[in-house]
Amino acid sequence: MASSGDAHTANNFKAFLEETLLFLNDKKTELLRLDSGFYSNDIFEYLETENRKTDYITAVPMYTTIQCKIATQKAWLGVDKGIEIGEFEYRAPEWRKPRRMEVVRQKVTVRPQAPGKQLRLLEDDMEINGYRYACYVSTLKLSAADVWRLCRGRACCENRIKELKYDYGLDKMNQSDFDGTESALLLVTIAYNFLALFMQLIIGGNVRNQIKTLRHRMLDIPSITEKSEDRIIVKMPLHMNRRNWIA
Repeated sequence: MASSGDAHTANNFKAFLEETLLFLNDKKTELLRLDSGFYSNDIFEYLETENRKTDYITAVPMYTTIQCKIATQKAWLGVDKGIEIGEFEYRAPEWRKPRRMEVVRQKVTVRPQAPGKQLRLLEDDMEINGYRYACYVSTLKLSAADVWRLCRGRACCENRIKELKYDYGLDKMNQSDFDGTESALLLVTIAYNFLALFMQLIIGGNVRNQIKTLRHRMLDIPSITEKSEDRIIVKMPLHMNRRNWIA
């Protein structure tokens, strides 16, 4: 079982980050927002070094020690209906120094769809388990509320990953070697970007359709071609309410 404070070894994180920053040329990176898979003391220390010195916000896994620390939190600041925020310092056994953590709790009866997790360690405590909790470790000097708001604005990256997984089969593209897998990943990402531009510029609207929906609406339409004088006409068997949209 992984120990609290260094749960995951995010393989090749440093090489991946350096390569990503290289693509950005001379642009300066001010903040990294990381999910709980990067909750690692090695990563934190790397980002805190003088050479790198990059602020970060990282989601914290709900280990037993974290749950106990949250349960003792008494000072909560209300920031919205059913949402309260607190903060505390925490030092895991592997850490050389304590780090600042922000915790958000959302009342289940007020916000039934709120993200986060209940503290299963203390499930008999009705007051504590009336909330869902999320916790973050950060180097930012901002208020706990501002750190949470920054973390919320993470560009829906999880949804984009789900699209690549379910629409493009990205999770089934493991090749026999790293270079082959990376090439497949890059090609799929290029295809994804082209289709995203197509949906944005041509289709428009507020609904982001999946590929299977677009295939049914636009691509898998049986058609015939006829030559008329100097033109080729494509005839599609479309209902009247779809003809203008296709045109």
